Amino acid sequence: MRVLFLQDNGLNESLLVTETAAALRAAGHQASLLLEREERDLRGAIQQDSPDLVLLPAAVQAHHWTVAICGRLRRWFPDLPVALAGTLPTFFPEVVQRPGVRMVILGEAEQAALDICDALAGKRRLSTVPNLHLRRGKVVVRNDLGPLVPDLDALPLPHRRLYYDRYPFLGAFPWKKFSTGRGCFHGCSYCYQPHYRRMCAGKGAYVRRKSPGRVVAEVEDMRAHHALGNVHFADDLFITRTSWLREFAQLYPGRVGLPYSINTSADLVDEPAARLLAESGCRAVAIGVEAGSEQRRREILGKDLPDGVIRRAAELIRGHGMRLITFNMLGAPGEGWQDALDTLKLNIDIGASHARVTICQPIPGTPMARDAAAAGESLEGAAEDIFQVPDAGRGRAQVYFRSAAPQQGQFINLFHLFSLAARYPSLAPAVRAACHLPPNPIFSLGGGLLRMLQERAAYRFSLLAGLRYFMHVGNPGLRTANFVGLI
Repeated sequence: MRVLFLQDNGLNESLLVTETAAALRAAGHQASLLLEREERDLRGAIQQDSPDLVLLPAAVQAHHWTVAICGRLRRWFPDLPVALAGTLPTFFPEVVQRPGVRMVILGEAEQAALDICDALAGKRRLSTVPNLHLRRGKVVVRNDLGPLVPDLDALPLPHRRLYYDRYPFLGAFPWKKFSTGRGCFHGCSYCYQPHYRRMCAGKGAYVRRKSPGRVVAEVEDMRAHHALGNVHFADDLFITRTSWLREFAQLYPGRVGLPYSINTSADLVDEPAARLLAESGCRAVAIGVEAGSEQRRREILGKDLPDGVIRRAAELIRGHGMRLITFNMLGAPGEGWQDALDTLKLNIDIGASHARVTICQPIPGTPMARDAAAAGESLEGAAEDIFQVPDAGRGRAQVYFRSAAPQQGQFINLFHLFSLAARYPSLAPAVRAACHLPPNPIFSLGGGLLRMLQERAAYRFSLLAGLRYFMHVGNPGLRTANFVGLI
């Protein structure tokens, strides 16, 4: 069978797409990929590829695009099977009833994709495929989830050439991301992980890691075939067990030796972990700060993370010569202007090298969204219906909760200037004053440029490489949320 993956843009290069493609190829199928943004004649490109099945990686924050492209595919190729997989069908399976959508995969997609190919080849009935919801007229067949992939090492190496053969600019970009596992054991209220963990109850271990040897083999395979100067491990939690990290630290420097960066949680950064990271070549560690108040982190965001733990993690990261990157959220439910300034102050206090910041936009179905709606805190635009929420990068900057609404202009300005003030504390008083001015393009453009330069410094790719990359992919706001484990 010929399976075509179809995505919106190169920003959303998916690790799970490459793993699913590898599983398909190992079973004797062919896999190819098209990026809509890169194709002048998408219909012609699909026709030339002549697929037997189209797999659409469907993200929550690209939900409008997904449904629209399904409609176009149905008009262009009425008999071509199209299946959605990813966060959108997993958390909003009712999307199967949208016009143009007939088949969706919930959860991990590798086995379901193989089963669909078998069904299309006449080897089984499509209606019996686990993880699949299938609409036939007004009737929807809803099948239960099958087992989670038990041994990630048993999967074939990701088929990264799926992206790079047709789109060389992706292969030439020297910063590339990898995953070391799937699942997360935290219960943050703004994230889908707790809900997905409940969905997968009884289906096998939820948090799984590849062995350090397998992770290193993936990086070696990439370097053997494509440009690679900096490695980023995109998992929510790179640090889980000291024994795993110790084995990784023994293998990585000798077999790879490239600088790398990670995401983790502050409570998992202790002295042994920080030392092993630094000794093995880690150059940047990203942790979630989110809010300047530990009470708000605990009660609103579901993160039981005291200030002292964040400060100690920051001290260890910086003390071992690594860059400290933070994730922050402005305008969460119940947050006022002083709360936002407290978040900025905490970033300044801990010496963040680069403070990433978002305006809190509740994703329907998460505990935060449900609690805010029940309390009457949600503004129009923070709807429970995902299709009342714009795709990532398509809407204007705004706040979504009543507590922040009176200072909406200040919140928007702080969003644009937050990284500047966190990185250069002497400018913080001027930034606080500037926040009281009307929102304007200067703050928006200047803040965006500064964030790009800080990303470049944090992840160590050249300015020329970054410019070449962004000339292709366009607005970085079009990147949808990364959810390692779903395509």
